[in-house]
Amino acid sequence: MEYPISVNNNSIISELKKYNNKPELVITEYVWNAFDAGANRIDILYRYDLSSDGVSFGYPSLSISDDGDGWDMGQVDSTVATFLDSEKRLKKVPYKSLPHGSRGIGRFSFQAIADSAEWTSYCGDKKYILVLKSESINKFTLNEQNNYKSQKGSIVKFNITSNLLNEAFFENLLPKDLLKRFAWFLVLYPKKSIYINNKRIDPKDLIEEEKDIIIAVDNQKLTAHLIQWKSALADKEFSKIYFQNEAGNEIFKLPSGLNNKSDVFYHAAYVKSDEFNGYTPSIEEENEQQVLLDSDQKKLVGAVKKEIRKALEEFREPYIEKISEALVDKLKEEKVMPSPELLHVSEEHFSELVRQTYVIAPEIYSGMSIDNKKMILGLLASLMGTNESGIILKMIDDVYKLSNTQRAKLEDLLKRTSLGNIIDTIQEIDYRLQTLDDLENLVYDTDKYKNTLEVKHLQKILDKDFWVFGEEYRLVSSTEGAIRKTINKFANEILEIKDYNTESDSKKEVDLFLSKKILRHNPNGMSEVHNIIVELKRPSVKLGKQELDQISEYKRKILEDPVCKSDNIHWTFILVGRDFSDDEVVSDAIENMRNYGEASRGLVEHVQKKNCKTYIRKWSDIINCELRPQYEYLKEKLKLKQRDLSEETQEEIVSRHK
Repeated sequence: MEYPISVNNNSIISELKKYNNKPELVITEYVWNAFDAGANRIDILYRYDLSSDGVSFGYPSLSISDDGDGWDMGQVDSTVATFLDSEKRLKKVPYKSLPHGSRGIGRFSFQAIADSAEWTSYCGDKKYILVLKSESINKFTLNEQNNYKSQKGSIVKFNITSNLLNEAFFENLLPKDLLKRFAWFLVLYPKKSIYINNKRIDPKDLIEEEKDIIIAVDNQKLTAHLIQWKSALADKEFSKIYFQNEAGNEIFKLPSGLNNKSDVFYHAAYVKSDEFNGYTPSIEEENEQQVLLDSDQKKLVGAVKKEIRKALEEFREPYIEKISEALVDKLKEEKVMPSPELLHVSEEHFSELVRQTYVIAPEIYSGMSIDNKKMILGLLASLMGTNESGIILKMIDDVYKLSNTQRAKLEDLLKRTSLGNIIDTIQEIDYRLQTLDDLENLVYDTDKYKNTLEVKHLQKILDKDFWVFGEEYRLVSSTEGAIRKTINKFANEILEIKDYNTESDSKKEVDLFLSKKILRHNPNGMSEVHNIIVELKRPSVKLGKQELDQISEYKRKILEDPVCKSDNIHWTFILVGRDFSDDEVVSDAIENMRNYGEASRGLVEHVQKKNCKTYIRKWSDIINCELRPQYEYLKEKLKLKQRDLSEETQEEIVSRHK
């Protein structure tokens, strides 16, 4: 029998946009639905019917099954026929993990990967078979059968139509994604599990360190399990304390209080005690910091949280010490440490200063861009030349909002150092922000972009400011000759192969050729050479098939030369323009490489055996999404003013970069 849903097809599809091109989100919805139904085991099974030379292709068969209590579809109007509403909404509270769903939208997400989904669910003594189709998602087919008491659980089968569900997705992207979304939950409920083709998602794969402790609160002893994760969890499941009863059921959860730190100490704490049995937080209470209405309960939770916070800080100490010792080596490897002539003490003493500042305030260095690290280290180096430590302390305090304890410790440390001249650093920040403004104006100003040229304008800026594409590179060539000349120069100057003469006869020119050597810490002491080839297009040209073919030809000509092929030589080809063409060739190429995790950077090709990647990028992404955020917060703190470019010509803008 067919039933209508009281919204039209387009309304439902509009609400499902967030699932487009994200099959991992679709599968996550069905996993959570299974856990909401009381499942302990969830099986994600896929199979390809077509394969050649060990490589599978075509659309896979896909099903997600569980051993839960099933989906009671008997009350059609309040269950299956609802959209943007769910019976689970009345049970959902912000301080508990289950039920997870409440919006009545997850079951419709299949439309992003399949043209239909079929549920078979056993609930009570009934068997339900539900079918939804993408082409008419506001309608469904439901059949009900009786006398199935011996069976339980549900299975959803999908008729896949998305190319994104390839082998790389199931073997790489999906397991990693589910691990980051469910590791904390699988630790919370160890009897629950997720399998992909009978391979278990193991939360231990995301655990860096773990520790069992006993804490004393009001003459009571409570057991707690502390975990440090290897990386951040997904779905905003920030570092929390999970309170459980003796049976292991979650009663509520609260933030640990350490999750606002930038020291990449991702963690969780699980506390279990008889004392939580019978606690019933108010469902109406929405403030998770005040979910317990009874004053004794608040007192107990506050005391437990305080002890857990103290235990987590102790748990974190060895990690911070370990990271601080490795930090200096990493900063040296990144070549962001100040040159010796800037230091007024030995390099050993300066390295110790850097290490100690990290231990005191990890956020000074954590998650920082290369340029921001250079700025902070440059300030510390200059500081050691005078006695004005208060200035540098105020700058760090203003930017990072240190706690009172951090500020006191850092102030004590800086009394042994001093502040020198930081004007050069501030001027460099100002200049780089101005460079980004200049490029943006040339490319996007409605009165300028049609007359902005590659060589005459963009090239003039980037010849000097090639840091836009990477730090610590050197310019090998810049529109100064054919590929033949460029390869010879690369061999002579970078690889130090004297008198090399390529056989290439290509007369094509590359706009920018950047190169740098990176020392590898291996027994043979070999270095890696990283190269960037940039092809610029004037803003009036939209990037499409012709431009993509052009940079592919450059790549072919360069990589066919023997001197350019080595396990230690890496190549990045970048095509840059104002916008993509309307034929969607570029957009499709980026989408086809999404599973490699660099879609936001415009990856269109990755040839691993040649150490080669190709990107097609918009200036807006480079300027506003990648580079400008590194400097904007310092611009605000240092009160740097933006120049008015509206009356300046292209030539006047370019003249600043000579």
